[in-house]
Parts: sequence; structure tokens; C-alpha cells
Amino acid sequence: MQIPTFAEAHHESILALGQYTDAELIQNHLQEPEKARYFIAFFCRYSSIVYSIIQHVAGDQIQIDYVFALAWQRVFDRLQELDDRQIPKIVWQQWVVNVAGELVGSQKLPASDEITYRLREVSPPLRCYTNRSLELIQPMLRLVFIMGNQQWSAKQISAALQAEGEDLAEMDVPLYLAEAQKSFEKTLPIDLSEIYGRS
Repeated sequence: MQIPTFAEAHHESILALGQYTDAELIQNHLQEPEKARYFIAFFCRYSSIVYSIIQHVAGDQIQIDYVFALAWQRVFDRLQELDDRQIPKIVWQQWVVNVAGELVGSQKLPASDEITYRLREVSPPLRCYTNRSLELIQPMLRLVFIMGNQQWSAKQISAALQAEGEDLAEMDVPLYLAEAQKSFEKTLPIDLSEIYGRS
């Protein structure tokens, strides 16, 4: 099975970080959360190792890709728990392998036909930042945003929220959708669309 390549690895802002050590990438990632490039560069550096490990223990292609994305979500989340004193002491390749390995050992795989994630459509770093931005949106706006992105009509969104006890008239749904979109975009790193829009 072929290990995938990622177009973002060839983006100029990622290539410019080629001389950074792992520790420098992580320190910058944590100190400058408004920039995605440091985590993306770290991902590009270790994506093939993680994918290689997962493809030997996961199921079919769809399941492998899904676990790969989950592994990078776990790496992304675990990085937020580190403090500056730990970063220079970590052997990063081993750390990434261990974090991914924990997931592989504990993850019960859903059937392929239950998995909606597609690696060729959404790269793991983009998924990580999208998930984080969704978590930062106020819950009702997050629900409106998700339903809107699933092509629900204003009438359907209004009815669903009213069933949950929220007083949202159908005619107000476009305003909520606009506010949700604005809130979502505001929490994304400033360079994310540049890297993934043109990578």
C-alpha cells in the first residue's frame, strides 16, 4: 500500500521551515497559535512514519486513513498539554510514534461504510484546526454552522433548533449562519487558507 504525499509539504511557507529543529517547530506552534505553518511542517516531517505504522495494524484503506487522521488529532491535542521545559528534552520521532501507537492500540475501528472522512479531501492538519475552531464556537452557532454545511434549509435548521428548545425563527437563520461563519473563520490560523487554498 502506498504512503500518501501531501501537497502542503511543497508550500513555500512550509519549505521555509525546513531548517527548524522539531523542538523549534513545536515551541513556535505553541507560542504562535495564530499560525498553522509550524504544526503543518511538523506533520509533513513525520506523516510517512505514522502512516507506515498505522497501515500495518489498521484495516482497509478507508480505515487506515481514518486512524491516521485520528492519530494526528491526538498528537495535536497532546502538544497543547506540554510546557516549555519539556519540549527540548523530548525525542520527537519517538514521541509521535508513541502517541500514535497509543491510539492504534485502543481504537475500535468503525466499519468502512460508516466512515465519512476521506484523506484525499481533508488533510489531517486542516482537520485538526477545523475541529479546534468548531470547539471554540458558541454551541448554538456551532450547531447552525454544521447543519448549514450539511445543506440543511433554513426551515429545517429552525425546526431542529426549536425541537431542542431554542427560539430561532426561520427568517433569522441566515443571520445566524453568517455569524457562525464569521466566528468560525475568526478562530482559524491566519495562514491556513493560504497554505491549503494554494498548496
